[in-house]
Amino acid sequence: MSNNTYDRLLVLGNLIGYGAKPNEVVDRIYELALDGIIRDNPNKVAAKIEKSQDFNLMAAEAAR
Repeated sequence: MSNNTYDRLLVLGNLIGYGAKPNEVVDRIYELALDGIIRDNPNKVAAKIEKSQDFNLMAAEAAR
């Protein structure tokens, strides 16, 4: 990680669902001292908060 300084750290979604190694991404996010996180639809599907019926086939499979 870079040595940049910041006042607040927010995650604005799009963490998982389309790339490789989603578990590693989530683990890294939990290591950070976040001020807030917004779950987008793929993240909500992966967390079983929402259903994937409105997703295209590839997006639905990736979120699962």
